[in-house]
Amino acid sequence: MAKNRKRLEALSEIYQSELLYLKDLKIWAEDFRSYLFKSETLTIEKKHALSKILFINLDNIISLHEMIIKEIERRNQIFSEKAGTKNVLFFQALAITQQNDDQNTTSKMQNNSENEKDSENLTITDELADLFADLEYHSIYAKYLDRFNLYKYYVSRLPTVEYTLDKECSENVSFAKELSYFFIQKKINLGPKHFIYRASQKLARYNILWKAVQHYEGSDVNQQGIKHLMEKLKEITIDVDRTYGNINDSYKVYRFSNELFYSEMVKRRIPLNLFQKKRTILRETDIVVKNRNIEPKLLRFILLDTVILLCDIVRQGNIELKYIINEPLPLFKYKVTDTPISAIINLPKTENEQQNHEHNDKNDNKNKLSNKKSLIDRMKTKQSSDDQLAKMHKLYLLEIGGLEIVILFFKDRNSLTLMKSIIENAINEQRKSIIDLKIRQILVNTNLRINCTATRQYQKEKIDTSEIDQTESESSSNEESEKDEKKNLFDSENMSALEQKSIQVIKKENVRKDQCTCELHEERNGQKRLFRTHVTTLHSDSEESNNEKRAAGSTDTSVQEKQDTEKSDASQNVEKDENKQDTVLQVSDEISESQKSIETENRAQKYKRRPSFFDRLFSRQKIPTRMPSLKIHRGDFASFFQHDEQLLLFGTTNGLFLKMNEEFINLYEGDITKVIYDVDNKLIIFLSDGAVLCSSFSPPQNERSNMNSLNSDTYRNEPTEELLD
Repeated sequence: MAKNRKRLEALSEIYQSELLYLKDLKIWAEDFRSYLFKSETLTIEKKHALSKILFINLDNIISLHEMIIKEIERRNQIFSEKAGTKNVLFFQALAITQQNDDQNTTSKMQNNSENEKDSENLTITDELADLFADLEYHSIYAKYLDRFNLYKYYVSRLPTVEYTLDKECSENVSFAKELSYFFIQKKINLGPKHFIYRASQKLARYNILWKAVQHYEGSDVNQQGIKHLMEKLKEITIDVDRTYGNINDSYKVYRFSNELFYSEMVKRRIPLNLFQKKRTILRETDIVVKNRNIEPKLLRFILLDTVILLCDIVRQGNIELKYIINEPLPLFKYKVTDTPISAIINLPKTENEQQNHEHNDKNDNKNKLSNKKSLIDRMKTKQSSDDQLAKMHKLYLLEIGGLEIVILFFKDRNSLTLMKSIIENAINEQRKSIIDLKIRQILVNTNLRINCTATRQYQKEKIDTSEIDQTESESSSNEESEKDEKKNLFDSENMSALEQKSIQVIKKENVRKDQCTCELHEERNGQKRLFRTHVTTLHSDSEESNNEKRAAGSTDTSVQEKQDTEKSDASQNVEKDENKQDTVLQVSDEISESQKSIETENRAQKYKRRPSFFDRLFSRQKIPTRMPSLKIHRGDFASFFQHDEQLLLFGTTNGLFLKMNEEFINLYEGDITKVIYDVDNKLIIFLSDGAVLCSSFSPPQNERSNMNSLNSDTYRNEPTEELLD
């Protein structure tokens, strides 16, 4: 029957396709691998590295299809013996008769001459086809379906193979010549990429081959088997294509990042975040571009899902280096239109303008007649280019709220419409991620509890205005009493020469210790105690010596008593000096130990890896501090406020506050847990009730005159923008 003959021809095509496919795989995986290791331009390490990358798991794929062909030939042998024909020759004759060889292979080599002679007179009749009515191949493929997952790994490595081969050919010209010579020897007109992607195209071709078999299949059982096989092969093909698509997009971005550079003329080099998961290259093409910084020029127009890049191309072999010559254009800031805007382009000059231009050029070049011809040629060239641009279709990119205008020139209207649609879709998709901004009024509140600061790390403390006033009065009275005490101690009229000399020595010692210690207040207190002890000792020594002199002049004592008295006085002085030295050494040891501990902590903090910005921003861990109690206008906390260079921002349970000089202004009302001030962009970023907020903020100068203008009304007009809920 004619139907059985068509079915047998479809089966023979599957068999012949497997033979040609296997031959192509072996040309690349076996023949070229052997040729690669004989290369004279590569080192041994390079040969093994390329072999591992280029051939992936082709050996396993070849083994799979060899087993399939072996099963097919075994069945062919059984039915060929029944028909009285030779196994291989019969099915080759069918393929030659139909001329349905695989059009995508380069293995179209001539068949063996003996095979051709044996198959010349072979004709396919309906009777012969009926003998092969029970022949089927779908059970063979169903048996090895699980092994077809090898293709998934193979296609995942294809971008790496292509990139590695291109890079090696561009860097090693001798290897590129050897690669070309290999295909010349094999009399193959196609390049290496055909063999690299040959395996990835095989699964899609199975669907076409098996549809032909199913169409002419008469058995219902075989129909169901072929249908099940086609469904499974389709699922595998979709999975493989999805894997290749994801890997190819990621690797395309990776290659793109290696080939992309900023030109030196671009000052504002914003990060492109190319390695984000959703980053995609929507369009990349060459377009004539013009803006206020670029004359009409053919540039590489690259449309990402976030920005537009205008690049100049430099080719190095098979690699294109892209140099960004203009600041990236954020999509959400631009609008695309094809409405003519004649005011922003250079229209062709009128005849009067051209005559005036030529007249000026002649006047300027009176003494340069030899350059007149070249000047006219340049003018004609420029005029012709202006005429060409005037005839082209223009697409405009307009900056919203800005002055930037970019013009794209297209030769035909269809290309302009397509590009406009792509850019509009990208802009709309980008604007979906921008949420509405919320503006809130800023209030003033003096009752606060410190949670965090923008410049230092402190504990939470309650602030009471009455307590602050009381603290100020107490501190002022204490300072006055200390000044009076120091005045009495350092009164030079009541001191002898020995006392003044001792005081000078102690002062020098104190200055030296002030430079070595980090705990300034503790050291000063210790020095005051040492000073008082030493001065008291000097006073007692001087009084005893004066009493002895008066006693020696008025009373008559023996020499032995005087010597005993002197010895006892000397021993007492030695004991006092020893006690004094012990005290000084003890304080010095404490200072050195504290200094060592501070240096150790600083060294540990230096090499300690800090968590990321957002980890610290959203962290609920309490901020560690070494200070037990820090209240505004008290002790070290007050000194910190006094010595702050410009301003202090700190968050509280009641809001965000600014401290400038001695005044406090509430910038935002709410529970603030984190606050950061960006000095470069003049932005306050803070965390309040689980939302990240920001507001533009330009602090005034740290002067009294400017503080008068720093009031609540000024900051009520500053909007706070909610960025993330």
